[in-house]
Amino acid sequence: MYKVFAPRDMNRTFAQARNAGDVQGLLSLFEPEAVIQEEERRCAGTDELRAHLEWLVALGGEMISENNFAVEAGELALLRADYAIYQDGKITIAGSSAEVVRRQPDGSWLYVIDFPVASLRPNVLGELATNDVPCGRPAIEEYGT
Repeated sequence: MYKVFAPRDMNRTFAQARNAGDVQGLLSLFEPEAVIQEEERRCAGTDELRAHLEWLVALGGEMISENNFAVEAGELALLRADYAIYQDGKITIAGSSAEVVRRQPDGSWLYVIDFPVASLRPNVLGELATNDVPCGRPAIEEYGT
């Protein structure tokens, strides 16, 4: 069983448990009613989470997962992990996830929502996001800082 006491440490701990093949340890990082949301598949509750985590471990290779940011607000934190799975010196899976964790009564943190394929989602702004379109707010220089 794993205990994580800082949200920024969730992703490394997840990779550590996954690389050890410790499905029960991975499961210990999730609340019982947590959700893992893939593109078209939603895993909710202990049995479905366990099945998903068993699949993830069975992929083999070594996972590296680093926290990109952790934004805390009271008992919740929003995380982003950048991750990759390597096999035979090649990346077989890579991406960025979006996650929500909740502080537990003992001060540890557990996953509530894990969206491991967040980086696969297209930008909903389309071309607006790639063109030089003003955002509608003044440049930093205009704030006098």
